[in-house]
Amino acid sequence: MTVECPDVELSLLNEIVKGEAHFREVKVLGIESDDFYSGTQHRFVFGAIERLHGRGEPIEVLTLCGELNSTPQPYEGKWILNITNVLGPAMPMGNVAYHVGEIRKASREI
Repeated sequence: MTVECPDVELSLLNEIVKGEAHFREVKVLGIESDDFYSGTQHRFVFGAIERLHGRGEPIEVLTLCGELNSTPQPYEGKWILNITNVLGPAMPMGNVAYHVGEIRKASREI
């Protein structure tokens, strides 16, 4: 049984996409796409962000959706709708390192 923290995951992704948390700094904290709850789209979004960063491309809604177009959605709909409708309302976070730790901890709990 995996412990979920989808609100924290969503907020972290939102911070990265909005440029309020730099991906490089988040990645240094040791988080991987597998740390995101497998039942959510968050794992796919983080992986796409990671690939964009690796190629030096901007991490923004349009490039993110373009990167995700080849990834099947786990749920119905288009990625652009998910990214704009879901990431936008996420809660801002103040202590990114703490929340990354919570996501990583949750991914390892059984």
